[in-house]
Amino acid sequence: MSSGKASPALIAWPAKAAVNRVVPKTKFYEHAAVNSRLKDLFVKEVEQITWLAKLATETINLPAKDGVSEIQVFGIQLKTPELHQDVLRCIDGAIHHPILFELHHDGRVQVIASFKRPRGGDVTGKQLLSEYFATPWSPVDSGRTDLPTALNLGVLYERLLLRLIPLPARPNEPLRALIERFDKIRATKRELDKIVSALEKEKQFNRKIELNATVRKLRIQLDHLGYRKLDPTFKTNELPTMNAPAEVTVNQILEAADLKALNGLLTQAMKQQQHQALLKDKQLGQVVEAVVNLTETAPSGEELFAAAILGRLAAVARGRESEVYSRVSEIFSEEPASIETLSDGDEKEYAAKALAYTDESWLLAYCAREALAIDTANNARKELLRILLEKSESLADGIRKLTDAQATLKAIESADTRIKRVRRIFESLTEVARNYDGDVGQEPGSALSACVQSFLRGATDADTEALYASIEASFGTLVRLIELRFSHALHAETYQLLRDGRKLLSSGSWARLIESSILIQKVQVNLLEAALVLARQNRTDKEILKTMEASWPSTADISRDLKKHFKGAVDISPDVADYWMKLGRVTESERAAEHKLGNNEDQQIGELLIQLDANRDIMDKLNRAIVPILKISDPYQAPTVERATKGYESIARVAERLARMRKLSKTDLLHKVVDYNPIEHDMEGGHRSGVRRVKVVRDGIMKEFGGKKKTLVKPRVEPEE
Repeated sequence: MSSGKASPALIAWPAKAAVNRVVPKTKFYEHAAVNSRLKDLFVKEVEQITWLAKLATETINLPAKDGVSEIQVFGIQLKTPELHQDVLRCIDGAIHHPILFELHHDGRVQVIASFKRPRGGDVTGKQLLSEYFATPWSPVDSGRTDLPTALNLGVLYERLLLRLIPLPARPNEPLRALIERFDKIRATKRELDKIVSALEKEKQFNRKIELNATVRKLRIQLDHLGYRKLDPTFKTNELPTMNAPAEVTVNQILEAADLKALNGLLTQAMKQQQHQALLKDKQLGQVVEAVVNLTETAPSGEELFAAAILGRLAAVARGRESEVYSRVSEIFSEEPASIETLSDGDEKEYAAKALAYTDESWLLAYCAREALAIDTANNARKELLRILLEKSESLADGIRKLTDAQATLKAIESADTRIKRVRRIFESLTEVARNYDGDVGQEPGSALSACVQSFLRGATDADTEALYASIEASFGTLVRLIELRFSHALHAETYQLLRDGRKLLSSGSWARLIESSILIQKVQVNLLEAALVLARQNRTDKEILKTMEASWPSTADISRDLKKHFKGAVDISPDVADYWMKLGRVTESERAAEHKLGNNEDQQIGELLIQLDANRDIMDKLNRAIVPILKISDPYQAPTVERATKGYESIARVAERLARMRKLSKTDLLHKVVDYNPIEHDMEGGHRSGVRRVKVVRDGIMKEFGGKKKTLVKPRVEPEE
């Protein structure tokens, strides 16, 4: 028996229409596109969903009309005082018919609904939803009224909705026109509030005049739209909500029985905007201490939840974050459970931020694995990836650790689901790498390519858009590692992703990807600049050319862009420039320029100069020490040896004159100890990684091009002992 005043929107549903059947939340997951965030909302905010009534021809004896054949009524028992509208939209999207919702919480009830109508011209049956309209919260035992009188279900649906809309309809005004007018009132009121706020802050007289004129214009528009007749209890920018509960006290938090209760109190305080007063001065430390103490007695597996609470506290600590994060290491006694066990994306992000302040042995592997395990909580994923990169030895090392966790992705059976996850992973990785400023590491290009291949293998026949977006995002990481250290741009290994990526896709698919890609243009610029640098060093590189062929739609496009990029570079040898612009496809008669020593005249002269100079001391000693002895012991051989030594010196002077004519000179680094650079030095026995300092054992040769000196023959070096 009701004890409260009857509400026009609270209907006493006919007994014949009653269903009263509990509907599992999972039913809506099956019939709507539900991501993990939406599932979190269902879990966090919804206790139970009940199908209360079905208004149809067979239950209330009204014929269908205007596309309305049934009206469903659902009751939702809430865990929290408010329900996110995305939950309602999910249920509305899963059911074709119009729905009226009754929300129940703490002895109160609210009726809420959206105007649902067919999408014009859409043969798939999808529906359009307006904004939601709701009554104020009323006691659950408020009186209920009978169904409004109607001749058909279409009219009944409109009259039920009219009881929710806080704006009276004008004579003969259709429901759709009323809703459009209401939307205009809401938009105009928001604009007016914005202008009034700006007017209050404005100091310039002329600007105040302009703003006042705008205010008058908007108020006139509101009057024409009927704003004065709007229910004064209704706020144009939000639905009616329940009265706020009593303020939270510090003692309540400190006396909380467990972490869940403590977190609930913090949530309540933040909703009521009282958290700053609650955490001022020493009270922040007391709350942090309470979290740490409750973690010690909490069941196993709640450490991550405690970390999320600390991360949340740090987010509102206003410059006192270190006071919170300094306690994070105390809550982890072992590796925590998966971050996916937390209820929503915010908790996951806060927990991930807190993890950055631990140095446990399991941290990097955990971050790599969980960054792949997260479905849609991208902010949390970015935090984990940031920890992984910053705490790894280098960018390349962090990417390799991510690749090592690939089993997490392979456990996803659906190829479409996996490729969409991979897309989000690489987009997050690129965003994190953009702010990374540490060491790039050894062979980062190979590390990135291996990561992309392992994540995409077996999913190349899945969602094409997601596949292309995954590779496009990985291009962003490639661009960033070159930005961090341009010397990597000169090595073909850096671009391994391009050559391996082309193998993953068909030639047609790869061409379409290249033509549609935005980031590939930045990669192309790096390749062109690398070619120019190598050419100025009188070098060629067949592997770089092969990479360029994978990065442009056609060889004609490569040649065109190379010619444009080389234009005005007068310090490049014509043979070398010709080699690059013809993509290495030159005949013997065109005297192909090669990267190896001694393939053109200047290199030959330079090599001769080095050899002559290296043996000059020996010949001088032969002339000064051996020839006098031979004149005594073997007078017949002495003149021959003497002529040989003088002839050697004559050849050396001719070589030096020829070198000067060709503008060649030595680097004068012989026997010096220098920093090793594989681009500038030729290592005895081949390149060795990890070598820092080297000793020059054979001088190099430089040539002047257009007023600038470029290395023609690299000094030969060996590791310093």
